[in-house]
This record gives sequence, structure tokens and C-alpha cells, in this order.
Amino acid sequence: MFKLLMNFMAVCSVCIVCFLLSGCSGHPNSNSSTITGNTQNSSIPNTKANSNSNQNLVDGDASEINAQEQYDIIIKAFMSKDVLAIKNVFCDKVKQTHNLDEEISTAIRFIKGNIVSYKTKKNVGINGASVEDGVYVDIYAEPWIDDVKTNTGESYRIYFFSRLKYPDAPDEVGVQEIEIQNLNGDSYTIGEYFESNYGV
Repeated sequence: MFKLLMNFMAVCSVCIVCFLLSGCSGHPNSNSSTITGNTQNSSIPNTKANSNSNQNLVDGDASEINAQEQYDIIIKAFMSKDVLAIKNVFCDKVKQTHNLDEEISTAIRFIKGNIVSYKTKKNVGINGASVEDGVYVDIYAEPWIDDVKTNTGESYRIYFFSRLKYPDAPDEVGVQEIEIQNLNGDSYTIGEYFESNYGV
């Protein structure tokens, strides 16, 4: 009996020593300092990490990163046939060079009937960016609003191109173009795409 007790105490002692030498400090990740996705440098976005999110990506300026907001505004405005709401998402250059009231009204008529459903997206983010000397000089989004269906049985897709950051031409920041396509291959475009100086 005494021998068994001594063996038990010896085993316990070994376990306690091993535990102390292992440097245990609670959960294995509790003191982790691993950093992924360049999160240390908040002034330069990691486009791969954020390509499917509507996060503030550039220098804390949330007003420039709003593809999700634009997506929601555009589809809801087409559903309610709100010309002004659609017009307001366009960049200043398009507003100055196009008769948006007429173009948007024509686009609304192009969609036969009233929109009753569409494929929702909750992670609309950027599609690309250009970097110059370590600084993001051109960030853009070009989402599709899919499965747009009307009460007349028609189906459409709505595409838009938006520059979210473009210091070289601030009047081009915003939606530049909206294109509506039906299943027959017909389409109607509002606004126009302006070529980037950075090869987009």
C-alpha cells in the first residue's frame, strides 16, 4: 500500500513539473500576436481581405467606400421608380455631361412592369484598385444586381460601375454608368464609363 502511494505521488510530481515547464498560459491563442492581411497598416487597404466587404478601406474616409450603399439605393430606386434617387448616386462629371433625368426615365420604362424581386447581396465591396508609390490612387466597384424580376414575368440584370477613390479626378468619384440588360440581349445604359489613367 505504501509502495502504491509513493508511485502515485511520483507520477503526480512528474505531471506537475511537466505542466510548469510547458509554459501554459490559458487558451493557446490568448497571447497570440499573429497578424494577417496587413491589418497593422490601416491607411493602405488589403484588397484581397476586403474585396467582399463594405468596410472603410482608405484613410478612414467612409464617404468614398460605399458600394453596398449604392447597390441598395439603385435597386430600391428602380423598384420605386425614383428618378432623383438614382440621379444622386452618379458622379458630378456624368451629371454635368448627361441629361440624367431623361436617361433614367427611359431606363425605368425599359424595365417592363414593376420590380417584385431581385437577388440580394450583403457583401458588396471593391472589385479592383491601382497603387502608385504605395498609395491607392484608383479604387472601383462594378457589381451586378442579378435576378431582377417584374410582375409581367420579365427578368433583368442591372450592372453599375462606380469609382470609390480617384484623387486625379474627384468629379469622377461616384457611379459613372448603369446598364440594364434583359434576357433577350437588349440593354440600356445610363451615363458613361470614363477611362482611368491607371489602366483600369
